[in-house]
Amino acid sequence: MEEKSHSFNDYVTCPYNKAHKLLRGRLAKHLDRCSRNSGISKELRICPFNKTHRYGEEEFAAHIKVCPDAAATTKTFEAFKTEQPVPRPVLVECEESWDNEPDVPAYNPRAYCEENSIIRTNGLKGQSKAARREFRENERRRFAEKR
Repeated sequence: MEEKSHSFNDYVTCPYNKAHKLLRGRLAKHLDRCSRNSGISKELRICPFNKTHRYGEEEFAAHIKVCPDAAATTKTFEAFKTEQPVPRPVLVECEESWDNEPDVPAYNPRAYCEENSIIRTNGLKGQSKAARREFRENERRRFAEKR
């Protein structure tokens, strides 16, 4: 596989079929398709640092030593190693207990809407014509009683 330049728009050669010349930006998608269609997909090993790097068994060990993406990965891991460990949070004792609070009834939105002047429309969805008519009549009566 050609690795001469690193521009996104450069052409590279497919490792499965040397007749395939494609843009570097499309290489990953092409390799997925081409590896399934070719009979040599098991013979090429995938680089752990860059999934678009595919080499035969004899070239693979040499590639791992000189892979340009290995340096970036190693630097990232070294940056994590040099960071200071995260301090554990300090637990603060508190005398307040929410379990000792008085019991409060649960909020019932349907009961709240029936008690207040709120227009309800959710009772209409999926109902028959007669049920929708009855719901609207009940709502009109409910609003008339509130006034």
